[in-house]
Amino acid sequence: MSRRCLATLVALGCFACTQPENGDSPGLQEGEASPPAPSESPPNLSLEEVIASISRDLLVDSALSEPRLVGDASDPRLALPPGLYQVVHMAAPGMRTWSLSSFGGYASLSPWEPNAHQALFAVIGDLDGDGHGDAAILGPSAGDHVLLLALSNDGEPKVMERSRQPLHPNPNAYQTYGTGFGIRYIAAGRYFCMDDPPEQDIPEAFEELFFEKAAQIVYLERGEFRVCGTAD
Repeated sequence: MSRRCLATLVALGCFACTQPENGDSPGLQEGEASPPAPSESPPNLSLEEVIASISRDLLVDSALSEPRLVGDASDPRLALPPGLYQVVHMAAPGMRTWSLSSFGGYASLSPWEPNAHQALFAVIGDLDGDGHGDAAILGPSAGDHVLLLALSNDGEPKVMERSRQPLHPNPNAYQTYGTGFGIRYIAAGRYFCMDDPPEQDIPEAFEELFFEKAAQIVYLERGEFRVCGTAD
C-alpha cells in the first residue's frame, strides 16, 4: 500500500475504508486463519436499529478513579469515572462503544483478543504520560463514527478527538462486514516505523487497525497526536 493510500485510510478512519474491492473478501496473510463473518442481523432494520444492536452504552461508576474494562470477556464493557463520563458525552453526545460482535471473528484473533488493556473498541493506559489511566474510545455518536481519547489529565478530565466520520448509510454494510476498523493497546517501547527515523521510542499508545489493509501506532507527544506507520 502506498503512503498516499495509507494517509487516505487514516483520514477516513471508518468502515467505508475497509470494504473489499469488487465484492471480494480481503486477502489473508499466509497461514492466518480466516475469521468468521459477523452474525447477520434480521433483515429490513434501519441504520439506527443495526447500530444499536452492535454497540453498547458507556457505563459510569462513581467508585472508579480511572477507566476500566468490566464484565464478561465475551462481551466486555467500558466503565468510566463520573468526570470522564461527563466530558466524553459533552464532546460526543450519546457516545457508545462498539460491541465485540461488531468486529466479527477479528475479536478472537491474537493479538487483538480482549484483555485488561484492550477490547478493539477501547484501549486503557496512561496515554498522556501523567501517571493516570486514560481511555481511547471507538464507537458511534450522533450519526458519526468517532475515535477519541478520554484523558484523566491529572484530575481535570478532558477529551481529544482523533477522528470523526459519518456512519456508512447502508445498514447492510454493517451486517455483512462489521465496522472494519479497531484499536489495540501498545505498551511503551521501541518500535520500527515506516517513517524517519525508522526506530522510535514510543510511550503507552494505541494502534489503529484497518483490518488486513493497514495499521499505525498513534501516541501523544507534547499534547499532539503523532503517528508511527507499522504496516501497509
